[in-house]
Amino acid sequence: MNNQTRRQTTQSAPATQHPAAVDIDTEIAAWQDLAQLVDAQRQMIIARKHEGMPELNRLVAQAFAQVSQMRRFAGPPALRLHSEPRARELDALQRRVRAAAKLNRELLSDALAYVKFSLKLICPQIANPVYNQKGQLGRRSFATAVNRSA
Repeated sequence: MNNQTRRQTTQSAPATQHPAAVDIDTEIAAWQDLAQLVDAQRQMIIARKHEGMPELNRLVAQAFAQVSQMRRFAGPPALRLHSEPRARELDALQRRVRAAAKLNRELLSDALAYVKFSLKLICPQIANPVYNQKGQLGRRSFATAVNRSA
């Protein structure tokens, strides 16, 4: 890429926000939106509704990317406690979202453990590992039953 092309690319790229340009009210609103999405995600996990989960996960990822970018520009709220009166509210909201996301991960982990347990009960030959004579994890061979009397 030559200098002229680089200059054009730089000029056409959207301007990034300066740290001072991140308004705490905007940041709080974005974190509140993320909190609502994470809560909706938890409700879907508990209700075992998987139909809308991919779309919701996409929205959560977009909202998280947005708040992460804001936080990168503005810094953690603990550093702004003296200059911004609503920084405590923002900090509490961020902690709540992190705790809710952790709970969602634990719920999903438990659900996957239940699925794995059920799979072992229903079809143990698929769920259990197969070891070869050397004690190494081997390839599973699936035998097909052929009715030769037919």
